[in-house]
Amino acid sequence: MKTRMPSIICACAAVLGAAGCAAPKKAIYASPQFTPAAVAQVAVLPIVDSRVGKAEPIELQKDVGGYLRSRLEDRGYTVQFASTFGDVGTVSDVDLQSPDAAWIRRLGPPDARYVLVVMLMDLKSTLTFGSTGNAEVSGYLFDRADGVMLWHDKGIGQVGQGGLLGMAFKGGMASDALRVAVADMVSSLPERRK
Repeated sequence: MKTRMPSIICACAAVLGAAGCAAPKKAIYASPQFTPAAVAQVAVLPIVDSRVGKAEPIELQKDVGGYLRSRLEDRGYTVQFASTFGDVGTVSDVDLQSPDAAWIRRLGPPDARYVLVVMLMDLKSTLTFGSTGNAEVSGYLFDRADGVMLWHDKGIGQVGQGGLLGMAFKGGMASDALRVAVADMVSSLPERRK
């Protein structure tokens, strides 16, 4: 038994090391004309809550916006939050499925060239003998001047803790899952290099 233990430990270390060396996440869509170095500033439009059931309370702009700002800045982007969707009025998931150039040019404040729409698709926490949290977000980066979508992706966050300790942490599971989902979404956005 003593001779097998080091080999088991080495095998586990090799599996964990290989998992850490996985290929970077690829965006669902990234335009070939996307040049991150050219993006001076990203205007983040109001976060859209498109959840079917809104049982989990959340302050969208504060909670999602805070996570989003830090993730975007980590990737080299300067962030400004906008208070309007511009001439389009409101945004739904249907609008984002195949937006045309005319719609994109009307999206967001008139002085912003690059605008980011983030949509909260799902957020929930569950209590069992422990607790879990699940979140799903999607993001869309547009170039208003050229009327094109540059990038979009979705992020999924799943967290959990078993036992009595997990039951005690149920209140924070949704926000932890949201943090993971935002980080997952932004991880495929190309880093900005000056």
